[in-house]
Amino acid sequence: MAEKIVLADDLVAADATCARLMGFEPAHLTHIHEGARFLGNASPSHIEQVGETLASPITPFGVVPEFRYLQSP
Repeated sequence: MAEKIVLADDLVAADATCARLMGFEPAHLTHIHEGARFLGNASPSHIEQVGETLASPITPFGVVPEFRYLQSP
């Protein structure tokens, strides 16, 4: 398992980045979608990333069938 550290001054951007690291589509997660409307930024094109390039997980993050819709296509 490869550990990652995510630091941000924008909590929505941090959550969106963590969601992407787990292979989820941030727009499908209610707290990120709603938070991006007025608290912060969830768009990857507007999140300045320093360090490693963000990549999809090698081993998909396990979810129960009811939550598979959260995963990125």
